Amino acid sequence: GLPYQPYTAEHMAKLGGLVKIHNFSWYNSCSFRTATYGRGDPSNNNLQYLAPQHFLWNSFMRYRLVNKNKFQLSVFAKVRNVLDTRYYSVTENSVASLGASPQDPIVVTGGITVNFGRN
Repeated sequence: GLPYQPYTAEHMAKLGGLVKIHNFSWYNSCSFRTATYGRGDPSNNNLQYLAPQHFLWNSFMRYRLVNKNKFQLSVFAKVRNVLDTRYYSVTENSVASLGASPQDPIVVTGGITVNFGRN
């Protein structure tokens, strides 16, 4: 048989952490995946290379401007794929000639959060 489950990375590691200082909070999460292979040729157990290993870092920041009784106002920024890593998703339905599906490049969003009626 195959050395490990096809269409998944042999190894994956995840790490996350939160830093809070007064009204500021910063959350980071990272993941690392080794290369992904498909089933390939079942007659000789060859693996089909589908996607390279990758490291992915996401970050979220929030600053609370107002924290009054029953009213909070915060600003936030979220960055997905901070390092703009090229990575691919692989499924059993991936067509070998097309390869894996590319995933999102760096995405930055921000905004304002307003909460009423919460202590």
